[in-house]
Amino acid sequence: MLDFFHLAFVTSSRLIELLGGAVSHLPNYSAASQTWWEMAQSWQTLIAGVIAFVPASLAAVFVWKQLNEQRTQFLNIQEASALKARLKLSRNLSHISHHLDECYDRLIANDFWYGNHALSDDLLEDILDAAISSRSDNFKFFQIYVEKIQTYASLCGIHSDTRGEVSLAKCFKALAEIDALTDRLYPFSRFECEEVEVGDVDLSDIKNRLQHNLRRGKDISNSNLKELLSLRHFDL
Repeated sequence: MLDFFHLAFVTSSRLIELLGGAVSHLPNYSAASQTWWEMAQSWQTLIAGVIAFVPASLAAVFVWKQLNEQRTQFLNIQEASALKARLKLSRNLSHISHHLDECYDRLIANDFWYGNHALSDDLLEDILDAAISSRSDNFKFFQIYVEKIQTYASLCGIHSDTRGEVSLAKCFKALAEIDALTDRLYPFSRFECEEVEVGDVDLSDIKNRLQHNLRRGKDISNSNLKELLSLRHFDL
């Protein structure tokens, strides 16, 4: 569309220039010696401008139509890419939930190796594809989501060296936050809504997920998590 207006502007400018030249050469009807041949010569610039305007206008219309078709084609490809990324997200969320369950078991078992808690590059790439192709107001959520995932694995790696209660509590808390954010993504991935809820996960939800959602009936009576819960590490 911008190219069309530019072309029309250039054509119009040229026509005005030609018309200006024609007006400056208008025949002097007051002169008795003016002949038809002289009059035709005086108007030839104007006639040439009019003749040039017709094909220029047709070319501008053709260019505008071609640009509009290309824009429509681009938008269709972009929409198809967004739908594909969203469908892949729906499939991958179940893999992410399964990964979080395994991470929970590993934390209970005192396995804090970074590689066992990091999300695979393929899943991260699919999440980023969904982020790029989604609405701008959802991009902030995806940004927070990816940061939480990467931070969690780093916290596990740090705790493997420090082995302190505070660092272990941070690992469990980060895992519960990722689990809550993952649940927020499910309705979006199923096309049940167009906007993902952005906001912090409250402490009551974190404790509930650690004791029920992620636990899934496992016995944690003699685990490190039970000790952290009794010391109220998740109340701060």
